[in-house]
Amino acid sequence: MLVASLPCIRRASGPVPVTADVRQTNMSSDEYRLVTEYDLTDYPCGLKAGMKLRITKEIVISQGSKPTGQVFPVGEVWTVLRGVLDEPHIIWLRQADGKPHTWDAEDIFDTFEKLE
Repeated sequence: MLVASLPCIRRASGPVPVTADVRQTNMSSDEYRLVTEYDLTDYPCGLKAGMKLRITKEIVISQGSKPTGQVFPVGEVWTVLRGVLDEPHIIWLRQADGKPHTWDAEDIFDTFEKLE
């Protein structure tokens, strides 16, 4: 079952919930945009909304060049969400904790594997 995502402001390192204060995130209008429609169900890379992906190598989250201390372990399962039609190379995912995350389709299989 797919659950509708909240509107998000998309950026390269992942979505920022709309409830976040945009002024406090140092976002410029050139880098971010409000995303409210998720109509893409089949990504060009072969992924489909609803598929499960397993992390194959540890994901260490960094703020700039400094690690935040947040790590997603090998084996954790994330879900592919519906994406944005005009950005089919950006894969929308739901982390195991339920939070949304984006990933570039070009290298998604360097870190994830499909679960059959």
